[in-house]
Amino acid sequence: MSDDNDPLIGEFFTPYPEVDRVRLYTSTFEGHIAEDHREVYENVGLKGIELTVSNPDFVYSGSNTRSVVFERNNVFEGKNLQVPVKIVKGTSGRIRTAFLTRTSKTKPYEIIWRKDNVD
Repeated sequence: MSDDNDPLIGEFFTPYPEVDRVRLYTSTFEGHIAEDHREVYENVGLKGIELTVSNPDFVYSGSNTRSVVFERNNVFEGKNLQVPVKIVKGTSGRIRTAFLTRTSKTKPYEIIWRKDNVD
């Protein structure tokens, strides 16, 4: 839920049924991502984050049972965009951050959904 101190920027729907809706709040996008992941903020932006969660190439298990990581390949200068999401209630989640990487997740992370599994 949003409040006056942390307004909702966007709510995005995903193809992954275990986390079918995610939200992005101002404190995450304008705060953490803008400050700590400037390359994402300036070059990928909100649209790139939305595209990654709404049309990912992969979804990985997260660092704990209440999180997952959405990944879209070759988003900017050959780098993949990864968007970790904390599951907050039922099948909804909150975007925690977004960052670019040249490598996909490796063990102990497990691919739990992939685009080519969709009919």
